[in-house]
Amino acid sequence: MKDDPKEEAHPSYVMVGLYRTSGGGSRNLFGSAIKHHPSTMRLRIVRAVRVLDEAHDRYYGRVSKEILEIEMSSTQFAELVTTPNVGSGVPATLRFFNGEQIEDPPKVMTETERMRVGFKDRVQNMVETSYKFAREIKDLTKSLGAKTKRQIDIKLGVMTDQIASNAPFFVDMFHEAADRVVMSAKIEIEAFAGHVLRATGIETIANGGLPKQLAESVGPVAADIIDAEEVKTDAED
Repeated sequence: MKDDPKEEAHPSYVMVGLYRTSGGGSRNLFGSAIKHHPSTMRLRIVRAVRVLDEAHDRYYGRVSKEILEIEMSSTQFAELVTTPNVGSGVPATLRFFNGEQIEDPPKVMTETERMRVGFKDRVQNMVETSYKFAREIKDLTKSLGAKTKRQIDIKLGVMTDQIASNAPFFVDMFHEAADRVVMSAKIEIEAFAGHVLRATGIETIANGGLPKQLAESVGPVAADIIDAEEVKTDAED
C-alpha cells in the first residue's frame, strides 16, 4: 500500500525564482538613471515545503508567504551577474518584504536633471554679473562726452539684454538635444541587455560570454552616451 505524501517544512526552506516583467512604462527604480524601462527583472524568495513520497521528492513554494522580492533594471541585473565580488553589489529596489509591499523609492533628480539646474543657476549668475558690470562701466564713463556716453549705454544695454534673453533659451535647447541622445542610447542598452539575457542564458553569463557580447554590440551606443555627457560637462566647465 502506497503511503500518503508527507509535507516537511523548515525555517531554512525557500524557493527562489527569477522573473522578467515587460510592458514598458515609467518605473521608479533605485539607482537607475532613467525612468522608462522596457522590461525589468524580479528576484522572488518564498517559503517552501518538501513533499516526500515513495517515487521522489517535490518542492513547492508558498506564494502567500513571500519573504523577499526585488526589482532591477536589465542593466542592473546584467551588472549583478557579470561583476561578482565588487563592492557592496548593485542597486536594486525592494518591492516586498515578509509579505508586506514596500512603497516606491522617493523621486529624486537624475544626474542630468541636477546638471541642468546647476547650469541654469550659473547662467543666471552670469546674467546678473553682466548687469552689475554694465552699471559699473556707466559710473566709470560719467566724465565722457554725452554722445560717447550714450553710445556706450546703448551697446551695454544690447549686450546685457541679449545675454538675459538668449542664454536660458540656448541652455534649454542644448540640454534637450543631449537628453534625446542619452535617453535613446540608454533605452537601447536596456533592451539589448534583456535580449542577451534571454538568448544566451545563465550558462553563457557564467562562462563570461555576456560581457564580450555587450562590449561588441553596445560599444557604439555607449560611446554616444559618453560623448553627450562629455559635451555637457565641457559646456558647464
